[in-house]
Amino acid sequence: MDYYKITLANTPRILFAHHYQASGYAMHLKSDANFMEAFYVEQGAIQNRRADGTCLSIPAGSFCISMKRQEEWFESSEPIHRHATVGFRLFYEAELVPQEQLLPFVQQAAHSSSFDGNWALVPDRYLPGEEYPQLEQTVKTIIRCFSEGAETRLLRCSGLILELLAEITTACIRHVLLKKDRSINPSLFVYSQRAIRYIASHIEQKITIEEIARELEISTGYLSHLFKAMTGQTLITYINRVKIERVKELLLINNAITLKEAGENVGIEDENYLSRIFKQYTGLSVREFRMLRITL
Repeated sequence: MDYYKITLANTPRILFAHHYQASGYAMHLKSDANFMEAFYVEQGAIQNRRADGTCLSIPAGSFCISMKRQEEWFESSEPIHRHATVGFRLFYEAELVPQEQLLPFVQQAAHSSSFDGNWALVPDRYLPGEEYPQLEQTVKTIIRCFSEGAETRLLRCSGLILELLAEITTACIRHVLLKKDRSINPSLFVYSQRAIRYIASHIEQKITIEEIARELEISTGYLSHLFKAMTGQTLITYINRVKIERVKELLLINNAITLKEAGENVGIEDENYLSRIFKQYTGLSVREFRMLRITL
């Protein structure tokens, strides 16, 4: 299975949200690059055929995405087919991410110290292999919100669609991560992201793996295992990398600041230790970095 990284150019605008049930279900959808539909198949497997000739069977319990990048057909021979669906218009740029490249892509994104941004990951067609109660619930919440008469319903639905895209992104990563390491419980996958957020919000303090694990209420060993599988680096490496990036920022914006003062701003009081890891992570001594700043 392949995935798409979609970079959002605007806020999604909801077009419809409803439950659908039929006997002898058949739907023909024309291509529309700026229209997207997300739906949860509650009952009755469907066949998805595309203009390029590819055909897939999508079982009940699957969460599907139709990006309308080409003409496609959905059909079901089951006595009853039922799904919950949300359609919305969204301007975006799409980049194909093959399955074998998804984990390295996410690991690279994790180095930026946050998973927040204007991009999301969506599967090509559907997410197989497990139920997705959170995605199903969010779709149904959007349906309820859309059916309300409140003046703010469209704005609220736009926010919920963004939330849905974030949940789909997490589900895509979980699916690939579990195929790589089945010892990881998908319900605990979110802890690696929470650890990243904790580090970002406590950057000015001394941070230990023990305190992060205590905050997340899991063991240090399991947290370390999750984090390494997710980001491709250890927690200590990641913490040091984030702190060094902050030190570099301080040295760039304030020529008068000393290395000791910069270290105190990121919870590192040992100036010699900071100097060593600065060279380790940047390839430059602090003096060389300052000289480079002057020449730029």
